[in-house]
This record gives sequence, structure tokens and C-alpha cells, in this order.
Amino acid sequence: MKKQNYIVLQKAMRKVVWMKVAFLLLMFVTALYGRAQNTDSKLISLELKEAPLGEALKQFSNVSGYKVNFPSEDVGAYRVSVSIHQLAPLAALQKILEGKPFEYEVKQHFITVRKVKPASPTRKVRNIEGRVVDEKGDPLPGANIRGIDSPFGAISDIKGNFTCKVMEETHTLEVSFVGMQTEKVSIKGRTHVNVIMHEDKQQLGDVVVTGYQRISRERSTASFGFIDSEQLTRQMHTDLTSSLEGQIAGLRMDINPNNGDMSPILRGIGTFSKEVGSHPLIVVDDMPTDLTLSEINPYNVESITVLKDAAAASIYGALAANGIIVVVTKQAREEGGACEYQC
Repeated sequence: MKKQNYIVLQKAMRKVVWMKVAFLLLMFVTALYGRAQNTDSKLISLELKEAPLGEALKQFSNVSGYKVNFPSEDVGAYRVSVSIHQLAPLAALQKILEGKPFEYEVKQHFITVRKVKPASPTRKVRNIEGRVVDEKGDPLPGANIRGIDSPFGAISDIKGNFTCKVMEETHTLEVSFVGMQTEKVSIKGRTHVNVIMHEDKQQLGDVVVTGYQRISRERSTASFGFIDSEQLTRQMHTDLTSSLEGQIAGLRMDINPNNGDMSPILRGIGTFSKEVGSHPLIVVDDMPTDLTLSEINPYNVESITVLKDAAAASIYGALAANGIIVVVTKQAREEGGACEYQC
């Protein structure tokens, strides 16, 4: 019986607590509403002469009853001269902000003043049509076309034709294609252009020599290093080993502490190095040899290609376990005799 009475009493107390909470919430909302009503019906007066806008908003907050929030860095550059006599608070605020790039938002008795973002001017766009061809007049499909300082771009179709959007103030069109020199064409006062592209001799001249074929650099999927005769002979060296030192990433020289001889190491020293050695295979003019780099005259070398990964093993098998150094020597030219000297 006592337990039942206790439960009934506990439920009654909970009801009383909830009724008190609801009453307090009702009083709080009523107070806010009444304050807002009083604030709206209140008339204010202000005299401001060359007052900083931030100070003017603070004085408005003091006399109106509204809490005003504003970014001080935005209002710092503005001053207010205004005479307000018996105006409603929001009408007074409009007069304070009149002629200035500000807007406000009212929520109950809080006012937020923010600077109006200027509308970005619309930039005019025009179309440029044209055709991209090589020196022989053949179309170049897939060429990249874009206006300099313009966010737009286009790609030429199978016939080399294109239509590219550019900004009205753009005066130069840039056209690029693999293996060709990048061309810049003036489009000032023009709506149609014909672009003739020329071969990039330097880019096409970069080839990878694997020992049995010569392919362009962009077609090669192997990991390799390349160095030409100009790089080899920039400094005077007595042998090819010294000329290669520090020239190709991944190729280091092992120095014999007894006689000072240097030998190349490409893939490091492994568990089986004692049996198979650690020196890479030397291929001279497409022929595998037992030569060492020290036995090759660096001034007779046209170029050197170092094959580093499994692509080397796919060509020469187990002989290429330590990588391959492919040496191409200088050949006779049809143009006639030539004499070179080093000093």
C-alpha cells in the first residue's frame, strides 16, 4: 500500500515540474514578444556628424533597444552625418545606412548589418572557328586549342576543324599537338583562323635505343636513363666510367679500394651477386660485349641509354639480370668529312 502511494506521489510531482517548465517557457516567449513590440513602437532621435559608421550603429543600438551585429572591418571606411528626430528604429537605421553598400536583417530584437557584395560583371564570350594542319596540309585531329587567359578550350576533330569559345578580350589562341611546336595565333578582330603546325625536331630526336630497336621517348614504357655526347663531353675525362658518374639516376660507381678502378652498379648487390656478379651488360652498337666502360673512348660515343627495369630482361634474358648499358658510337656521315677536337 505504501509503495502504491509513493508511485502516485512521484507521478504528481513530475506533473508539477512539467507545468512549471511550461509556464517559464511561456513567460520567456511572452517577454521576448513584448520587448519586440515595445522596440518597434519606440521612437528614437539621433544627431550624428561625421561619425564613424561603427560608432553610429553602436549609438543606434543604445537608444533603440536592438542588439546590432556588424563586421568592424567592413564599416571602418564609412562615416555618417544624419539628424534623426522621433523616427521608428528601423526607419532610423535605413537613414543611417542610406547611400552605403550595406543591408540588414532583423530577427526579433537582433539586427545583423552586412556589406552588399558587388555583382560580378558579365564577361562577353565569342566563338573562334578554324582548322589545324601540318606542313604538308594534312589535318591534325586531337590538337588542343585554348585562348590565352581564357577558361575555355577545344579539340580539333578528325578533319582538323575546331570551334573554340574565348573571352571577348582574348587576342591570342594557343594550339598544341604531340610532336609539334606549340603555335600562338593572333585572333584580334578575327573569327576564323588556319593553323599550320611544325615538327618539334628536338622532341622527335629524343629516342630510346634498346639494343634491337630505336623508339621515340614518348612511346617507351620502360624505365631508362639517356645521355648524349654533348652531356658526356662537357667535362674532360679519361674514360667513359668517369664521364657517366653522377649523370644518370640509379647508376652508381663502385670504387675498388686497392687500385681505384670504378665499375657501374645499376640494381645494387644481391644474394646471388657472388655467382652472377653485379655489373650490367654492356651493349655496343646493338652487340652484347664483355667490354668494360673503362675500355670505351668517351669521345667516340654518340649516346648512352641505361635500361633499368624488367624490360631489359625481356630483350637479353639472364644476361640482363643487372641491367643494360647501351652504347651507340659515332658513325660516318654522308655529308662529308668532319673533324672534332677537345680542349
